[in-house]
Amino acid sequence: SGVAASLGATFGVNLANTFFDRQAFAGLITPVGAVLMGRQYTPAYEVVATFDTTQPQSALAVGQVASIPAAVDIRQSNSCVYRVQQGGSSAAAMITADERATSTGRLIGVMGMYRAKGFSVGLGYNSRDTELGRKSLTSTVLGASANVGPGSVSALLMSLKDDNRTGLSGFVTTLTPQVGAATAGVVQGAVINALRQDATVQHIGYRMTSGKSTYYVAWSNYDDKRAPNADT
Repeated sequence: SGVAASLGATFGVNLANTFFDRQAFAGLITPVGAVLMGRQYTPAYEVVATFDTTQPQSALAVGQVASIPAAVDIRQSNSCVYRVQQGGSSAAAMITADERATSTGRLIGVMGMYRAKGFSVGLGYNSRDTELGRKSLTSTVLGASANVGPGSVSALLMSLKDDNRTGLSGFVTTLTPQVGAATAGVVQGAVINALRQDATVQHIGYRMTSGKSTYYVAWSNYDDKRAPNADT
């Protein structure tokens, strides 16, 4: 429980069992775009969800090969997003409040997508700071899809980097009463090193609907660039 508390909400999905873990936001829609505030999907994740063959609802989802730690931040609380859409083009920019008191720093993100008849393409970028203001998880996502035969093929390429895992600065304080300061420091260092990320993720899949049934086939790969080479 001490480990989970130290890692906080940035490690998994709703570890704190909060009521509003999904989206909860309000905003204003104008002729020149929308301004939305609250808990929302991040720009990079929107690109992932759009071009993931399964839209990520099954064990085939691209996120399953890089789920702990996550390859991309999914949702962020206390965020402000500006959205604009013109024809097949859409874009969004996000900035969140600096939540250092609750184990996460500020996140910024942008994304742009273009949809045309028969194909679509999107690019997204997220960058988050730790509770100490250091650069943490940064995700760049490129996605594309095209109609091929009776279905559509989708592809994703993600680059992710995280040298300073968010939520670990209080690790020693949390564990010291249980194991002592020296051991807590060793454990903290080991966990920080284990949760660093430097990798690319590739995904390609095909989706076809026939009558009431939808068929999927997909391949995803997590290519770890670190010394452990923990590919998936």
